[in-house]
Amino acid sequence: MSRDGAPSPIAEQALNLVEAVGTAWTTFTLYPDPSQQPAFTRAVVALAEPLTPPLVVAVGPGRFFRGEEELIVRREGAERLARELFLHDVEHIKFIGGATLDGLLGFFRAISLSDTHVREVGGIRAVLREVPATGIQVLQRGLLVLTDDGSGRPAHILTENMSPAAA
Repeated sequence: MSRDGAPSPIAEQALNLVEAVGTAWTTFTLYPDPSQQPAFTRAVVALAEPLTPPLVVAVGPGRFFRGEEELIVRREGAERLARELFLHDVEHIKFIGGATLDGLLGFFRAISLSDTHVREVGGIRAVLREVPATGIQVLQRGLLVLTDDGSGRPAHILTENMSPAAA
């Protein structure tokens, strides 16, 4: 945040992207063919622009953050999107650009799946791996699990979808 209390230019850019995607998410949930709605196509245009460097935003339950700064969303759709992403164990989203209409539709289809199903198939990253050109990458929270193989050696730390690493 700047000295005058206004968000920094990068935080403002992050907020604009989050709100565009949140509005598109609402459109996706309300209309049988969201691709025909102006709010949806505006989000695709916003996500199509290449971002160098990519813009990373943290996800909380109903909230987005840029570093320690909460992005104060002005649209309810962004809050609903954050809750849905949080439900699917998304820790961060990275706006990278290059989105297409089909890619954003695929992203929303993936996050609209039940959390149980998403976990059974390996998590949201595994589901999204099959969806090209979303304009968004996700970092999934992993649960740490300590294992004991009975050997008396130190336990290994496992995270979802990762190999064991010595503790």
